Amino acid sequence: MVVAILMWLLNNLVIGTIFVYDAYYNGGSTIAIIFLALAFFYLQMNKHDNLFIYDSPVFWIISAILIFKAGTFFLFLYLGTLKQEEQDSFYIIHSIFSVIKNLLFAVAFLKPQKASNTVYSKLHKSR
Repeated sequence: MVVAILMWLLNNLVIGTIFVYDAYYNGGSTIAIIFLALAFFYLQMNKHDNLFIYDSPVFWIISAILIFKAGTFFLFLYLGTLKQEEQDSFYIIHSIFSVIKNLLFAVAFLKPQKASNTVYSKLHKSR
């Protein structure tokens, strides 16, 4: 988050291209998001109390963001170099990954949260 804000400030206030699409900013923030998502998966897999990582709604949300960002990375990176006709034809890729992202979000929202992991249930067990 801090890196994205610093990149935005550098791009818009120092360089002064606030009304122009900047593929480098989008590419840099996408690489940071992909790195953080992979770090999340690494940390979750090293937890010994978490046997089924896919049982958590957070897993599905992070997976949705990772798949969407990885799938549209090059599309948005080269968007500024494409002609308008080419840009229109590449939006099908964006639409497909957006549908996949939304389906994984739906799985996350339909996934029941375990009662033992919530703060509310921990408070009632201590009483």
